[in-house]
Order: sequence, then structure tokens, then C-alpha cells
Amino acid sequence: MLPVKECREFAEQCRVMARSARNIVQRSQFLRLADQWETIAKMRQKVLKLKRIAKRPRSK
Repeated sequence: MLPVKECREFAEQCRVMARSARNIVQRSQFLRLADQWETIAKMRQKVLKLKRIAKRPRSK
């Protein structure tokens, strides 16, 4: 899986491309992609958190 930081960088790149898009359709597509990358980053963060919790030793 991709690191969270990399997903957020892709999202930012999509936002940059949206600002320079030639028309509203392209702009909305890039912004939608940015939202999807942000969603992936958030989900990845949750997975990593759950993995850390699962690795903790259980107390008796």
C-alpha cells in the first residue's frame, strides 16, 4: 500500500492541475480525484492505527 504522505501529495498534485484546467469538466475531474486520494489517505491512516493497536501486547 502507498504511504499516507504519498497519497496526500497526489491529492495536492490533482488540486494544482485543477487550478490550471482548461474547462470546468477537467477541473471537476481533478478535484474528484483529489478527494479520492484524500479518502485513500484517511483509510490508510485508519488501517495503520488498527495495526498498531493489534500489535500491542494484551494485558492479563
